[in-house]
Amino acid sequence: MSQLLQIAGSFKNLAYTALPILVPMAWRSGNKVYHTLKSPKYRARIHPISARNLRVVLVLAAATVALLLFYTPIARASEFNIFQITESRLQTPIEVVATRFRVLYAAPGAEGGQPWLSEAQARMPRNLRKAAAFTTEASWERFFARLTTLEGRVLYTGYGSNAFLHCDFCRTDAPWTFFLYVLPAILAPYIANLGLVLMVTRGPRNFITTTQSAQWTSIFVTITIVLAVLDVALFYSFPTTQFAMQTRHAVSRDAALWIYREAHKYRAIFLALVDASLAFVVWLAGTGRLWDNSFTEDGYYRSTQRAVQALDMAVQRLRVSTMLHSHVIARNKDFRTAYEQWGELEQLFDQKLREAPKVKEARKSAQQRKAALLRNVEAEAQNLIEKL
Repeated sequence: MSQLLQIAGSFKNLAYTALPILVPMAWRSGNKVYHTLKSPKYRARIHPISARNLRVVLVLAAATVALLLFYTPIARASEFNIFQITESRLQTPIEVVATRFRVLYAAPGAEGGQPWLSEAQARMPRNLRKAAAFTTEASWERFFARLTTLEGRVLYTGYGSNAFLHCDFCRTDAPWTFFLYVLPAILAPYIANLGLVLMVTRGPRNFITTTQSAQWTSIFVTITIVLAVLDVALFYSFPTTQFAMQTRHAVSRDAALWIYREAHKYRAIFLALVDASLAFVVWLAGTGRLWDNSFTEDGYYRSTQRAVQALDMAVQRLRVSTMLHSHVIARNKDFRTAYEQWGELEQLFDQKLREAPKVKEARKSAQQRKAALLRNVEAEAQNLIEKL
């Protein structure tokens, strides 16, 4: 609690300066959002979410639940706290800690206490049993030797028991070696979550990605990468941070900060927040609550796209007709004569058609409706521009 008070006190002056600016901005933004939500135009554009957008939301929701329920227990499955299971303080001599450990988990009748024997493993906690499954006496001797110094115990709180027990190249006088050992475990959840974000935002359109999810790629990819960089930076600089300093001066086991174990929990929470936020904005966009998405569904956007494709096809046909006339009809005497005769017949037919009473009446009626049609076209164009 005292740490939280210290952190809050350090930001007190900044808060006093920022509050007079942030409070009016928040009030104006909230007032604008409130009136937008109450407007009939906003309510009219809300519609049920499509099946593809619902699939994206469900995938992200499943990932969020999996991170919160399963990631931390799995990540901590083989992590143990040697000081906790032996009920020792951080200042307890390591020889005493090792003796307590061997007394607690020695195999019956084993001289010197060999805790990796199968009979002893049956009495171990599950996480300790998994950690000791493939260890040897040399590994345990090296493990306890690394805890003989205060700096080694500080690194133990930061990089965990797996690094101290299984890493062959790690040295307490070179903390970066422990960092290299735990780096894959740190990056693995971020890489997996980054793959999930890319799958739902940049995957095959006919599989899972939708227009509403594709527009959030850069934002959530950037957030995931930033979280990974901050996590890596924390563990890289851990020996020189305030967390390590607090552990050096800790008078009890509970006063020390066990960063590696706690990082699993907060890593899962932050990644779950990323996935839940992406699912939420996809749901908002997919139901029309975030903005009018008639342009991104089967509305104006699809109609405009089909019209552009039809115009493009017409232009291609005109080009083919021009090439055919230039290279075939214009160079052949018989074709050219037939083309001229067809032109004369077309002009004669067009003249008779224009002189027909029904055609004259239709042209006159069209001239009368021209003004009304122009007004309707201008109104539709204005609505289209506003929605864009």
